[in-house]
Amino acid sequence: MRVFLKPGTSPIWVRCLALLVAMVSFQLTVSSAPGSVFANSAAPRILPDRSQVVFQENPGVELIRETITMEWNPVTLSAAITVLYTFENPAEENKTLNLWFMSGNYEAQSFKVSQAGETLPFVDIPAEKYQLTNWHFDPSPTFETPYNKPLEDQITYYGDTGSPARITEWVLTLGPRETTEVEVAYEAVSGYLNDSDYFTPYRTLFYALSPASFFDGDAVLDLELKVPENWEADANLPLESAGGGRYLLKDYVISSEDFYLSLIDKDQLLLGLNSRAILFQWTWPLAAVGFAVALMMRRRKKAAVALVVASLAVLGLNIIKPSYGMAFMMIFFLPIVVVLLIILAAALYLYRRRKTRSDGHPSEPS
Repeated sequence: MRVFLKPGTSPIWVRCLALLVAMVSFQLTVSSAPGSVFANSAAPRILPDRSQVVFQENPGVELIRETITMEWNPVTLSAAITVLYTFENPAEENKTLNLWFMSGNYEAQSFKVSQAGETLPFVDIPAEKYQLTNWHFDPSPTFETPYNKPLEDQITYYGDTGSPARITEWVLTLGPRETTEVEVAYEAVSGYLNDSDYFTPYRTLFYALSPASFFDGDAVLDLELKVPENWEADANLPLESAGGGRYLLKDYVISSEDFYLSLIDKDQLLLGLNSRAILFQWTWPLAAVGFAVALMMRRRKKAAVALVVASLAVLGLNIIKPSYGMAFMMIFFLPIVVVLLIILAAALYLYRRRKTRSDGHPSEPS
């Protein structure tokens, strides 16, 4: 069916439909927006073409331990990150390394590097200028979530080349056989993971552990995450809850696996669920039983009506927090439903009126 409009005309329903389509399209676009990447340090070596970079394997400095503390701020949806590196120079000569700390978006004023309590200078490197050839972000990371199965279509981080959003270069200097601690601190902005099945999206953070494997030695990771008690976290590595909003990962030997973290506000769940599909699986059998019993008890009108109302209320739980798609369908079909209800009410009114007249004026016998 074609609809022809006069030039300059724009019916209200056309504009409303266009607005709703735009809202749904926007939701589909941003539902898998990239999460924040906060990464790690490694020693780069720029190749002769000046655009490709490799991380030096065994650069002559050992990374003994990496201690990470993350404190989640639910107001700013960011995490205060402190990374404490323990480096050792096993040689009898001085060692100096230019290190790249690769990361995603963070508050620029929050970034600091210090060694033995003294602030170290650092500079920003244009991330778009270089391509890392022997290390990449996983283009399809799997986020473990507390209340939902992993999504099949995962987030893509900064394209297939694995280029970070930001590169910050700093210099590590060690004397002969010196062991030192270097602290990197900053505030990382989180990303999010969303799906039409979710009542509320997850916030996401990613820490690239794997660059640490380029250093000499087998580095060990200790990680502590602090969140408010109404928040819950999950990760792809064996992160354990210690109670009171604390999560710990102890003595983890760093390998080629990176760290993916998801966080969720439990106050935004519905009946302890974050899945519309699971809620529907719970509610429709109860509602169906209620309707069936009401049908069998139709002679007891008050009880039957009460059961129907209760069954509708149970089904109504599915629209308390509608998705954009559900809201679009509800608004689109609402006028049709209202018109049908008006027609049904009018038909019922006329039927009762005709029946009342018929009962009040019975036809005389012939």
